Amino acid sequence: MAYLGFGPWALVGQQVSSAVAAVLTLWWVLPWRPSLRFSRSDFRSLFSFGINVVGTDTVGFLARNSDNLLIGAFLGTLPLGLYAVAYRILDTSQVVLINIGRKIAFPALATLQHDQPRLIRAYFKLTRVGGALILPAYVGLALIAPELIVVLFGQRWTASGPVAALLFLIGPVLTLQAFSVSLFYAAGHPQIFFRFRLIAMIVRVAGFLVAVPFGILAVAGAFAVSGYLMLPLNLYWQRVYAGVRVGEYLAQLRGVALATAAMALAIVGVKLAAGGVVDLALLVGLEVAAGTAAYFAALFFADRGLLGEAFGVAAQALPGYAKRRLRRRGETPVIEDEDPSLVG
Repeated sequence: MAYLGFGPWALVGQQVSSAVAAVLTLWWVLPWRPSLRFSRSDFRSLFSFGINVVGTDTVGFLARNSDNLLIGAFLGTLPLGLYAVAYRILDTSQVVLINIGRKIAFPALATLQHDQPRLIRAYFKLTRVGGALILPAYVGLALIAPELIVVLFGQRWTASGPVAALLFLIGPVLTLQAFSVSLFYAAGHPQIFFRFRLIAMIVRVAGFLVAVPFGILAVAGAFAVSGYLMLPLNLYWQRVYAGVRVGEYLAQLRGVALATAAMALAIVGVKLAAGGVVDLALLVGLEVAAGTAAYFAALFFADRGLLGEAFGVAAQALPGYAKRRLRRRGETPVIEDEDPSLVG
């Protein structure tokens, strides 16, 4: 549609075509179809859960777009464009690094809602494996954002680089909260996460209102700060409503944190040694290569078992994994009650 000259309507077409493709794919793999039959008992059992999910998504949408609204209203279209470019990278990274994992995490955790010890173990494993990707990705993006923005979008978007760097400082918070929504849903407390999202939105919008007169850098800073202000409440409610002890939970990411620190030092070292000397595209490549090498080397020594867990979960996403595993055991393929914490 964009190529044919529909302009902004191409964005509408993308949303509609994506939804249609999702429905057709779902109907292709599942026999269920909507009908005119109505069950009051099913409605009652689903409504109390579903209304909180809808409320959470609605509040999340408002929170995600309030900064754009305020910047456009108070600062104008040029600052909004600079901010939007930086935020778009953050938004895309969340889709790739977090949202897909959440869709996997919820059904895996939901099967364990009546077995709290196994639910917590599964949640720890998801956090460890997910955090091994999420934390270094966000910290690395925060460090290379000023160069990356210019390489991807050109010199005229240079001012977006520092904004993106500040936005990506939310990474540690997102790492610790990545699967908390799935945990609350699986534990049967969707209303708790709805309350959390509502409070978080109020705190974030208040921060934006204070920051917007000072420019887009201040708004980006308010975005990151609001996340850290809400993190203790999230961890507290995880303990109260799901039995997740904060100390044990944070300990799951000790090795990842140390490896990420090593990666950050490597990137800063390359930046200091090669910044202003080589082409920006080459500098970004060197930063990514050095950071990646340093991260995996440090993780190998800090938490070697995590690498095996990550590769094991990734392998389960490959077609035929279950049959190959059973074949190696010399067993007949049957549905087995495997530890759902390993479900990928």
